[in-house]
Parts: sequence; C-alpha cells; structure tokens
Amino acid sequence: MLLLVCFLMGCQDNIENAESVVPQPLSLTEVYPTNIQVVDKIELLDGNSGERKIIEDKSEITTFINSIKDIQLIPHENQEDRVGFNFSISLYEDGERVFGFTSTNLNGTYMQTNTEFEKHIRSFFKKHYGRDTW
Repeated sequence: MLLLVCFLMGCQDNIENAESVVPQPLSLTEVYPTNIQVVDKIELLDGNSGERKIIEDKSEITTFINSIKDIQLIPHENQEDRVGFNFSISLYEDGERVFGFTSTNLNGTYMQTNTEFEKHIRSFFKKHYGRDTW
C-alpha cells in the first residue's frame, strides 16, 4: 500500500511538472538546420489536388523566406500525429530536401496557428497556383 501511495505521488509530480512547461516561441530561422539564406529551391504541394510547383528564382525565394523567417511561432501543446494537410512547403539546398513545413507544422513539430505566418504562405501559394489552395 505504501509503495502504491509513493508511486501515485511521483506520478502527480510528473504531471504537475509537465503542465508547468510553457512552450517557447520559435522562428523558422531558429529551427532551420543550416543557414536559411542558402535555400535554392522551394517545392509547393497542394495537399488537396497533389499538384506541385517548383520555384527556383533566387530573388523570389529570398523575398518569400525573408517575409516569414523571423515570425515567432508557438509549439502546440498537443503533439499527437495528425492526418492530411492543405499545403506543404519543402526547402532545398543543392538538390537535397532540407526542411519541410506547413502553416502549423515545422519539420514535424506542430505549432499554434499564426495569422501573419499563414497570410504570407497563402499569398505565396495564390501567386503560384492562381487560386487559394484551402
């Protein structure tokens, strides 16, 4: 009985400690594994149609990345897997995919919705698809 009480008290401490962890805001620049300014190709994927668009114009890539790279995103408390997406963006260096994200997922970490981040992404997709993708 004493062992059970000690075990339950230990579990309670872990629950309280887990709940007290506050997710820290992150930017794309902070989580990108190398220098984000060396990206030389962006692949856009419409998750509804499967249509892909490739952007290799360095000026356009730089403009897009500069518009989103420092926006602070907050990790979502719920990191359980989700299924499906409306769009996906992949960043490449020298032909190799280095990083992928959506408006609420940075390379596998789910983020809270950020309207500024989403606005830039929607605009970029609309420019290349001629329509809203979601």
